[in-house]
Amino acid sequence: MEKITRFVPLGFFTIFAIGWFVSDYESLDVINYTALVITALLVTQMFVNNKIAGFAISVLAIIFSVYMLGPVATDYKTFGNFSSGMVVRGVLFCIVIVLAVVNIYYYIKYKKTAKPL
Repeated sequence: MEKITRFVPLGFFTIFAIGWFVSDYESLDVINYTALVITALLVTQMFVNNKIAGFAISVLAIIFSVYMLGPVATDYKTFGNFSSGMVVRGVLFCIVIVLAVVNIYYYIKYKKTAKPL
């Protein structure tokens, strides 16, 4: 259970960041350095497993997910019904929130703080 709660959220966030990088590269033909740095930080977190960085990743994922609810609400207000894009964004919102909470649970339950020297 410990490995699942550690690798599934970080793996999903990493795959999401890689998809963001590839999407921007294919459509715009430019390198998105923000996505590249986020991908590198997530991969580094998988190997280093720092508790503070893990909490920060989870909290930022929750904040950005709530922030991205704005376009969904705007689309609903504009069009008056749910389109398939809104449903996909809503599902991604739910998945990210659940995985961020699972990641926070991992760092509270399993990851102990390092003892000072």
